[in-house]
Parts: sequence; structure tokens; C-alpha cells
Amino acid sequence: MSQKERDVLKFMHAVLRGERSQAEAARLLDKSVRQVRRIQRRLQADGDQALVHGLRGRPSNHQADADLRQAVVAAYRQRYADFGPTFASEKLAAEGLCVGTQTLRRWLIAEGMWQRQRRREPHRSRRPRRSCFGELVHMDASIHDWLEGRGEEVVLISMIDDATNRILARFYPAATTETHLDLLGCWLRRYGRPAALYTDRHSIFEPQDKGHALTDAVTQFGRALRELGVELIRAHSPQAKGRIERSFGTAQDRWVKELRLAGARNAEGRQRTAGTTAAGPQSPLQQGGARGDGCAPSAGSEARPGGDPEHPRGAGGVATTTRCVTTTASTNCCRRRIPESAAVEW
Repeated sequence: MSQKERDVLKFMHAVLRGERSQAEAARLLDKSVRQVRRIQRRLQADGDQALVHGLRGRPSNHQADADLRQAVVAAYRQRYADFGPTFASEKLAAEGLCVGTQTLRRWLIAEGMWQRQRRREPHRSRRPRRSCFGELVHMDASIHDWLEGRGEEVVLISMIDDATNRILARFYPAATTETHLDLLGCWLRRYGRPAALYTDRHSIFEPQDKGHALTDAVTQFGRALRELGVELIRAHSPQAKGRIERSFGTAQDRWVKELRLAGARNAEGRQRTAGTTAAGPQSPLQQGGARGDGCAPSAGSEARPGGDPEHPRGAGGVATTTRCVTTTASTNCCRRRIPESAAVEW
């Protein structure tokens, strides 16, 4: 019997002995007089044990089938041992083993295959998102063992819109000026010219001499942005561009596992898998080059907006002409609002 039930029993014993009225007990217990009368009748019929719920200690009528639990745990142990509960529940559902994320988490903790994750308190406030699509676009590269030693080493270069979380990402052999310009060209042909580009202080974006920044010089990438009329903003820390850093964390968790399940060993298998991989529960990737933007269909992947209700998706711009990344391009600025059907691609 819990402490709360003992307190109720103490007041109800006084009512049964005639030392306290039902109305007074109802006020003290924060119940109605009718509830006190029902409790009194149960106590008179069954004794003190009447206050204990009849289903206490018995299995729930809504619990999952034991055979389903065994099948789910066995599949997780065999194929998804390093998957988180959320990602694993999605993969298990694709196999016909439908189980909720929280239920799977409880089962894995009980089996000793998962540990509770503590959430750390944020140490700083996040910068508010820009209000319109195209006002600010983050760009960065992620060096990671994407194929887990099965094939060639590759680098993921990604661009993500600050307002909508729309992503354009491609795998490349290395993070060079040429590959960054190639991805920028894909973004220009598909979405138009952004107002500003947010990057780190790599030598691709900031001219350097033996590790020291040269304030009076411009890189090849910087000259291309200057001809396009795009402002280049360099972050002073990885935390400052946390939007794209968090997307890399999701990609390094999910895409690596998707590539492993697909058995990708070369560039073709890697790009094909990336074109059908989900970047999140609400961000399925689509194959690049579907809109005639000049990007090879097997070499790109794009995610739709993350569904943030605080930031509109129906604002953006469309490029009219783009001859080359390093030459003058005639485009419409992305800050101009256009219909949602033209700005959002599902």
C-alpha cells in the first residue's frame, strides 16, 4: 500500500468510527462526497485492502505479445546492435516488426543492450533562424569513415538552409575548392542565389599563409561568391554553425548504418544509397538532379525542410541563368518571396 493510500485510510477510519463527517473527509482528501461514500462502502465490505487497485501486480492487458518481443530483440541483436531505439524501430517496422520507440527502448534496457542517455544542459542560447529560405545557407564538409573500410575514402559536403533545414549534400573524393564549387553550382541551378553563405575558416574560404589569415587576399571560392554577389560569413567556432554540425551528427549515425545495410563498397553504391536514405523521421532524401539542375542523378541527395512550424517554407528564389560558378551569373535573390509550390520540393 502506498503512502497516499495510507493517508486515505487514516481519514476513512475516522469516518467509520464516527469521528469525522463524510463532507469533512471529502474536503481533506480533495474528493467529492459521493467518492467518499463509495470508498466507505468498499472498506465496510472488503476491509483495508479495498483501497488497493485490483490490477496492481498483474500484467497489463495492453502489453505486447511475448513472441513479438522475442522476435524484436533477436532481430536487434543480429542486425541492429549499434542502432539507437528510434532508428532501430524504423528499420524493424520495415521488416514487419512494428514496435514503438519507447517500448523498444524499455526492452533494450531490460536486456542490457541499451543505456539511458543523459541530456546535457545547453551552455548557450541558440541564434534565431533566419525568416526566409535563402537568406543564409550553411556550407561545410564532413570527413568520416562513411564506408567503414569497405571501399574508397570519401567526404560528404553539405549545404543547409538556415530557415527551413533544406539540405543538398553530395559525396566527393576530397574536400577541395573544386568540389565545393561543384556543390555550390548545384545549389545555384536548383534554388537560385542565396543572400549569404556561412562557412568555417578553412583555407578554401579564408586565405592563409602558414596558418595565419591574410586579411587583404581573397581565395578562388571567395572571388566566385563576390562575382555572384553572395556575402561570405566565416564562423569563429563549430558551435556557431551548429545547424550543419548537427546534421552531420545525424548523417554519421544514420547514413553509415544505411550504407552498411546496403553493402555499398564503391561510389555508385554509395550515391544510390544516399539517394534513398532518410536524414530524419521527417526528412526523406530524394535523388539529386531530378529538376534538371545539371547535377548527375546518381551523385546527389536532398532533404526536404525539417518541418519547423516557427519558420515559413514558402520563401525563396529561382535562378534564371547560371553560366558558370566562377563567372557572373544572372539570378534572382533568394530573399524574394515566391509561391510555396515553387519554393518547396517534396
